[in-house]
Amino acid sequence: LGGKIIKARVLKTAGIGESALDEVIGKPALEASNPTVGLAAHTGQVDVRITAKADSEAEAEAMIAVVEADLRTRIEPYIYAIDSGTIEQALVQALGVVHGATLAVSETGIDPVISSKLSAIENGKALMSAVVSYATPDSLRDALRLQEPITLRALAEHAAQHAAEQNGSLAAIAVVCQPDEAADRGDQQEGSAIAVYVDGKTHSRAYGFGGATEMAQSWTASWGMSMVWRLIKEKSKQ
Repeated sequence: LGGKIIKARVLKTAGIGESALDEVIGKPALEASNPTVGLAAHTGQVDVRITAKADSEAEAEAMIAVVEADLRTRIEPYIYAIDSGTIEQALVQALGVVHGATLAVSETGIDPVISSKLSAIENGKALMSAVVSYATPDSLRDALRLQEPITLRALAEHAAQHAAEQNGSLAAIAVVCQPDEAADRGDQQEGSAIAVYVDGKTHSRAYGFGGATEMAQSWTASWGMSMVWRLIKEKSKQ
């Protein structure tokens, strides 16, 4: 490295896609040579990596600090951790900031990924007001007493609202999957759906992969916790 020091800092973001984040950050920052700013997308989250090369560690840190300060003016609402940390840790922390806030979790046709991740975090289990699970979308539909056939996405929305209201929770996450579907059909057919309900507002999305895929476990958990974290964080600032 010719006697140079290379340092990096990673701003971990959630609640925004890579293309949208790219646009918010802007070309000047992304095309700068030193420090450099690069994006690395993961399942439902995006890392923003700032890398500086300098004669000393202190100089590199100072260069990174200038770029970080500039980035924070644009993407602060989406940053949940610096360098390390998980979205479930950030979500538990965000819940703890809002007095009396709890989260209900409903998982259908899929292993209990979200509730398991949150239970592994200190105080995470205590902040979950309820954890319910159903084997299939049909059994969930029966439990909600829904007479007419509806899409998985609509079913997830009903489940999230019902879980929050039944348990007096500020927020709820509901995942609904076709349990035996091991294929990814893209946008051709719903295989999984996720909905979050926070303080009377519902957000949802559907995926082509079914509950028997690794994609369902990683993407539904990541998107659900990321969206709830962002909405609760916004509420805590009101």
